[in-house]
Amino acid sequence: MISVKEQKERFVLDLHNQGKNSREIAEISRISFRDIGNTLRNASKQKKAEQEQAREELLSSQAYKLFSECKTPAEVAIELKIRAPQAIVFCREYWDLVQLGSLNEIYREINHDIWYFVELYRLAKAGGFLVEHVVRLLRIANNDLPIVDCKNENLKSEVNSLEGQKRYSGIRLRELNNRITEVTNYVGHCRASYRQEQMKLEAMRQKRMKLEAIVRQFENNNLEYVKIRKTTEEKVHAKLSKGKDLLKLGLFSLTETIRDQPDKYNALFNHDAPTTDYKN
Repeated sequence: MISVKEQKERFVLDLHNQGKNSREIAEISRISFRDIGNTLRNASKQKKAEQEQAREELLSSQAYKLFSECKTPAEVAIELKIRAPQAIVFCREYWDLVQLGSLNEIYREINHDIWYFVELYRLAKAGGFLVEHVVRLLRIANNDLPIVDCKNENLKSEVNSLEGQKRYSGIRLRELNNRITEVTNYVGHCRASYRQEQMKLEAMRQKRMKLEAIVRQFENNNLEYVKIRKTTEEKVHAKLSKGKDLLKLGLFSLTETIRDQPDKYNALFNHDAPTTDYKN
């Protein structure tokens, strides 16, 4: 049963739809301007809501159709000129319609982390893994992941240690190479010096041999040298044969020395010698 209020609102709307203004409606219906204004505003709001609902229904139908064609939410949002939240809502509604409610629940649970699962799927597909292979790997990872992490950290430490040893070995290798270069240069210098000294020694030996040959030739062929040598030998022999002359010369030298340095020979003359009688 329609109330009196609803009847009045319908009467006001009918007059408004006929093109009557608020004053004319008030004169005909005997209703206050305030009630007429409220009735028209409520009717306008309701009409907008109905239009928005119709638009939503149209958009949802179009979105469902696009999703059935394997369009992504981004593609649907672009084509229908709607915002991302609305496209996502339509996508979830479509999952429910095609009995993918569990997928919707999973999506709500993981929220924005869905892209990690998408990336996992793409990597598994690119590597040729089947679903059961991925599930098995995940189970193994869940059971052994702490051990694997520990081993990974240990291996990282070993790698860092080896890298340090490698850098130190590289430094030592460069130092040894520099030392080898220095020693090689020094050995080359010593060899050059040795060759120079050998050349000098050989030159001196050749020179000595030439001088000795000249001396031998001079001794054998020079009559003046032979005469001088012979005369010298005769004089030395003659001097040595004259013993008395040498003894006189020795006594004379001793006397001269004692006279020049008497203090040095006092002990010789002041020594108490035993008395001896000599016979002439």
